[in-house]
Amino acid sequence: MDNIALLLNVFFFKNLEADELLGIMAVSRREHYTMGQRIFEAGSPSDSFYIVKNGSVMVKNGLIVLATLGVGDTIGEMSFVDRGERSATIAAIEETELLKISFDSLEKLFEQHPRMAVKVYRSIAVLLSQRLREMDEVIRTKYQPIRS
Repeated sequence: MDNIALLLNVFFFKNLEADELLGIMAVSRREHYTMGQRIFEAGSPSDSFYIVKNGSVMVKNGLIVLATLGVGDTIGEMSFVDRGERSATIAAIEETELLKISFDSLEKLFEQHPRMAVKVYRSIAVLLSQRLREMDEVIRTKYQPIRS
């Protein structure tokens, strides 16, 4: 998959124009990881987010595997919004190639192209809202109080 097609698969980039996608590509860089190699640790500072280009990664919190992510999935978009510490440890399950986009580079791009910033932030807000609604549904349906 080429990089533009990959970006179009990313939820919060899907509404961007071709020139905006090229801008995103200009601030991204490829990184390679071997099987078992950690991308980052829970609690570490965040300065970038990633898109899985090839391969797959495991998302862990302590000994608990939270998710497996593959091609087109993103890592670290929550930290882009709040600049908080990493909430999980990420490690490659196999040979993996990621596109890394630094927060600072993306912010500079957004300063130059405010319409692009609006589109991306809105898409991220929708994505995080969907995740929150899904979590609310899980809590509502699986964790009801015991009534006597």
